[in-house]
Amino acid sequence: MITDSFGRIHHYLRVSLTPACNLRCSYCAPADGFRVPPGTKQFSRSEITRVIGWLAGMGVTKVRFTGGEPTLRSDLAGLIHDTHSTAGISTVGLTTNGVLLGLQLDEYLKAGLSSVNISLDTLRPDRFMAISKRPWHQQVMTGIRKAIDCGRLQVKLNMVVQRGVNEDEVVDMIHFFARDPVELRFIELMPFAGNGWDPQAGIPSQELLKKIRQSVDLATIEQSTAGHVSDQWAVKGSALKLGFISSVSNAFCGTCSRIRLTADGKFKSCLFDDGELDVLSPLRAGCTREEFHTLIRTHMLKKPAAHGGHDFSKSTTHRSMISIGG
Repeated sequence: MITDSFGRIHHYLRVSLTPACNLRCSYCAPADGFRVPPGTKQFSRSEITRVIGWLAGMGVTKVRFTGGEPTLRSDLAGLIHDTHSTAGISTVGLTTNGVLLGLQLDEYLKAGLSSVNISLDTLRPDRFMAISKRPWHQQVMTGIRKAIDCGRLQVKLNMVVQRGVNEDEVVDMIHFFARDPVELRFIELMPFAGNGWDPQAGIPSQELLKKIRQSVDLATIEQSTAGHVSDQWAVKGSALKLGFISSVSNAFCGTCSRIRLTADGKFKSCLFDDGELDVLSPLRAGCTREEFHTLIRTHMLKKPAAHGGHDFSKSTTHRSMISIGG
């Protein structure tokens, strides 16, 4: 098992495949864009597959590919296949902005994809352009519909709710997807380097929930527990479920089971972990499985209790979201 000094067991691996993205959402990417420093090393398909296999041997059962935008990796279907075929892995997921999903989904399904999380911050094409700086709202909606209608995937839709930006669409979003068996997740705005984070711009989940309950009839499903990072609610009379990810106002760190690999070969015990562990260099230097396991176990014992040891009331110095992976 992969445990930390607080007894938390980590079985969920998120792998960033690239820092590149075809959108420029302000909460994820720095205003002036993200550029990979010259000479930066990046994981190859075979290296990712080997690390996933070694981590599966330590108890990882769930893998999710993220970015940047993971669908920009030409070998994504191969990576899904490799991971789906890895002993011990039960779930292979994908987090995507949905722009290319409609074109590539069939290939991913054949490779063994079992779940997909798709970002959707607005139902309005003009607002999509304002948030993402790109005009591809219809492509995203097409990808979402294809993922839902295929009937083979667990589908979650991620909405980062920002005060004065898209909070007025929250209830509209619920009504729009009311007939669909998906989970619509409302995510609090989080601080990352270069995103100009302002605590007042984010909306605490409890405030949002109160607003929703004024017009939508909800029933509790479950609160955050080990392996679950959101409080979940059922919309009565609907196939839709709601999730509230309270990363800032009510951190779920005590139940977190996630570990991460960045595209440039770093292992992170937490999304906000500044003390990243370089695993790509020892991998290329020929480290054994046992040596790798020792590196991971030692690093995990340094994991702070919450938020990577950061105080969100102060300025943040860790990476931009696009360079870490969602």
